[in-house]
Amino acid sequence: MITLNDHMAYFDALAVFDSLDPVDADTMIGDWRGGEVRTGHPLEGLLTVSNWDGKSFQDSETVFPLVFKDLKGNRFAGSPSRMPMRLMMKLSLPEEGWITKLFLFCKPIFVTKKPGARLRMTEFRGKTSATMIYDTKPICDVFRRMDDNRVMGCMDLRDDAKAEDDENRYYFFWLERL
Repeated sequence: MITLNDHMAYFDALAVFDSLDPVDADTMIGDWRGGEVRTGHPLEGLLTVSNWDGKSFQDSETVFPLVFKDLKGNRFAGSPSRMPMRLMMKLSLPEEGWITKLFLFCKPIFVTKKPGARLRMTEFRGKTSATMIYDTKPICDVFRRMDDNRVMGCMDLRDDAKAEDDENRYYFFWLERL
């Protein structure tokens, strides 16, 4: 069984991702809990402080890429178009409880009933696999199978300044079926 360390060197995480088998889009349908693979990427910690819980794939056209938990443990979908990701990456928010409470206080700004992504099969790094394509952000999340209930994700955020072999070009995370 493949395990992802709390902290991994970027190129080790990339090697693990590349070694995994593709996953088909139908396998992704359902609700998933997730977490990040810490490699030092600028997005690291942002999902944690926002109380990100995972993703929900209702069908190939109805995908909620950002599902959070409120302080009572209830899941809710957040709108990617209302998330200032690039600004958040530059701020390097500390992983402190007050940041989470502030984010959840602003929940009415982010909550949505509208899907924010679609699911397709795409070719990435030599393999064709299920890929979540955001509607309003230049982001694709490519998935690879870890086992029957877990996948590893590789977020490909369009950034023309980074070459394919640059460290921290991709942000890695995992999902586990609920």
